[in-house]
Amino acid sequence: ALKGLYTLVYNKFYVDEIYDFFIVKPLVLVSTYFFKNVTDETCIDGTLHWTARIMDFSGRILKRIQGKEFARYGFFMVLTIIILYFILR
Repeated sequence: ALKGLYTLVYNKFYVDEIYDFFIVKPLVLVSTYFFKNVTDETCIDGTLHWTARIMDFSGRILKRIQGKEFARYGFFMVLTIIILYFILR
């Protein structure tokens, strides 16, 4: 008759198993779904992907606007600075 009571007391009234079933497992499921799928993949990765797309798009637009003239202006500006440096030294 005391074997059932002994088993119940020996297993600490199954508090750890009940806590694991009702608290730990639901939290693991929610955190796995929410933090992995929603927060990480949607918010963080989504923000990074959209930022990359915006930068890529704006780079393509600026590339068409600037053309090769900007590179030529930059070359002559650097060349002029170097020449002035050696002249005014």
